[in-house]
Amino acid sequence: MALFDALRAERARIAEAASVPAYVVLHDSTLREIARARPTDHAGLLRLAGIGSVKAEKYGERLLSVVREHIPG
Repeated sequence: MALFDALRAERARIAEAASVPAYVVLHDSTLREIARARPTDHAGLLRLAGIGSVKAEKYGERLLSVVREHIPG
């Protein structure tokens, strides 16, 4: 749950900077999928529903950074 919450917080920062609603950036269901799968690279992101090449390019590194912070070791 901590990873999901961290992803939601990052999405909120992205949305605020872009002056768009959070759901325009990514839906909660996509954030849940990221939290479940814990991808560590762009290829991993692209395998998830709700992440296409545009969103991976725009938000991928920020999202992956959050995921990496929550991986032990």
